[in-house]
Amino acid sequence: MRFALLIPAIFVNLACAAQAATHPTTRAAATTQTSAIRRSDATDLIKLEKDGAEATMLYQIKTRRSQRICFGQLETYDDDDNVVTTVPCVAWVSHDHWQAVEIDDSRLNNAAWETVVAGPSKGEIWGVLDQNLDDRQANVLLVHSIDGGETFQITAIAKPSENADYDSFCMDEHGHGRMTVYLDAKNEKHAKAGFYHYRTTDGGRTWSKAEYEPDGTAPAEDVPDDDQPDDSSKPVQKV
Repeated sequence: MRFALLIPAIFVNLACAAQAATHPTTRAAATTQTSAIRRSDATDLIKLEKDGAEATMLYQIKTRRSQRICFGQLETYDDDDNVVTTVPCVAWVSHDHWQAVEIDDSRLNNAAWETVVAGPSKGEIWGVLDQNLDDRQANVLLVHSIDGGETFQITAIAKPSENADYDSFCMDEHGHGRMTVYLDAKNEKHAKAGFYHYRTTDGGRTWSKAEYEPDGTAPAEDVPDDDQPDDSSKPVQKV
C-alpha cells in the first residue's frame, strides 16, 4: 500500500533578522508539511516486496516501551545484482511478523536514509532522506515523530541546487536545530560551492533561509592502485 504525501508548499522567513543580515542567503527553504504516516496504516512487509523488491533495514530505534522501529529501503536489482531502484520505508515487528509503511513521495528520487536519530525529547525521532544512486532531487526530506513512532510528519527543505548533498543534522532540547547540505564545485557550475545551513528555533516546524558558508578547500586525490608501492620497494626484513 503506497501513501502519496502531498500538501501545498509554504515559505518561511528567518526568525532572526540580524543573523540573516550577516550571512549571505539563498532562496527561502520550502518547508512542506505532509499528512501523517501512521503505524496503524502499516501492512505486511512481504506485500511490499513485489516486482522483485527486497527489503533491507539500515537503522533501528528502541522506544521507551522497548519496542523496535526500523528504517530501511525496498531495493530492486538488475541482472548483475546492482541496485536500480530504492524506496524508503519504516518497519516494525508485530506478533512475529514484519509490518511496514512505504514512503512513496513524489519529491523522492530513489532516496535512502542518510541518518536516523532519537531525541532530544522522549519519544522523538528524526530521519533524513536524500537522493541515492545516480538520481538527483531538489529537496532533503525530514521525517519526524514526537510520539515514539506512532506517527511521522514529513518536511521538505529545498536545496540550493539538486546537486547538493545532505551533510549533517542536529537539534537541542530547546528546539534549536540545524540541517546542512554541501555543494561541491565539481558538481555545480551555477551555484556557489560550500555549505548551506538551514536553522529552526521551533523544533522543526519552520526552517530559515539557507546561510551560505564558503569552502575554499580542495580534497586530495586518491592514490590509484597502479601507483601503490610494490613489494620490491619495501625493505627486506632479516630474521
